[in-house]
Amino acid sequence: MVAVHEPFGIIVFRDDQPVTPDPAKVSQSNSVEESLDSLTSGLALVIAKDHAKAAEYFAANKIVVKDSYVDTKTFFVEIPDFVEFDSFYASTMSTGLFVSVEPDYIVPMQGHAETIYSGHWHLPLMKCAEAWAQLPDGAVKEVAVLDIACETTHEDLAGMISSTSWNCVTDAADVNPISDFENHGTSCSGVICANTGNDVGCQSIGGNHLKVQFLHIGYNSNSGGGFFTTDTILTRAMNKVIANPDCVAVSMSWGSTGAGYPIFSNALNTARTTARGGKGIPLFASSGNSRLSDFTQLPASYPSVMAVGASAQNDTRAVFSNYGPKLFASAPGVSLWTVDRTGAVGYGTDSYRGFSGTSAASP
Repeated sequence: MVAVHEPFGIIVFRDDQPVTPDPAKVSQSNSVEESLDSLTSGLALVIAKDHAKAAEYFAANKIVVKDSYVDTKTFFVEIPDFVEFDSFYASTMSTGLFVSVEPDYIVPMQGHAETIYSGHWHLPLMKCAEAWAQLPDGAVKEVAVLDIACETTHEDLAGMISSTSWNCVTDAADVNPISDFENHGTSCSGVICANTGNDVGCQSIGGNHLKVQFLHIGYNSNSGGGFFTTDTILTRAMNKVIANPDCVAVSMSWGSTGAGYPIFSNALNTARTTARGGKGIPLFASSGNSRLSDFTQLPASYPSVMAVGASAQNDTRAVFSNYGPKLFASAPGVSLWTVDRTGAVGYGTDSYRGFSGTSAASP
């Protein structure tokens, strides 16, 4: 056995001889490259010209729709049992009802975090108190964080994780960690929305004016901060963002140098240009920690996304940060004091941690 992708019921194994699938036990059987770069989830991502007409077509042809979104005219559909994608593509596009049909690839991602100790040096540098003073009392909006799990019960996140949060892998409400390696999203969220002024733990850039709409977008997390996701998962997350009228920004502290995510890119463009009643939602992503002047990773390299590098306490570039002409801006990203998962799990044994990397800079 090479890999298991439980959310999609996929097992990858190596065998010297061809294997005849048992239709009673499996719905698809495909050969994939050793690199697993061509591994698909069994779903197709479809953008329609007209949402209602597309829905009628799928219903009439008994094609299972797993999710659909009116604003982006997007459908996630199951490729019928033992039907090759090329055949499904040809029959679907021939109707004239669709703009595009793409396979849903499973891709590895890498988080952009490092953890060391320090304090709240970044808040006065960014003049946060002055910013908070400009806001009306009780004004609270939301920032969508697309990441890996968030400990919603943490003492310093109480009441600060929005009820609009969603697990976009399981399509359910619970976004809490399920493994020892799902630490990243909790710390990223704390930078934005940890309770400020409650004499517990740490402060946040939001100063109690921001909640986090946490959108869990990965699975199979590992000790190095990596995880897997798909175009369908990412697109589901962005449609949750678009549907949230209180969302004023998006933060994505991860990236991949893969071929891209066409349906996710379409959803990003919709969020940036037409969400919030036409105001649009600004999209931020970490530029990466590879010291590169010409980075190519996504989503930071998408035209609709603002790539964020990391700066240090002396207001110069953090030594690890990617930089260059693709960068929109830099923000503090060295030793930001934020929340960590409670107890022995997490980056350390405490419930708080110094958090570094462009992962800290994006939020």
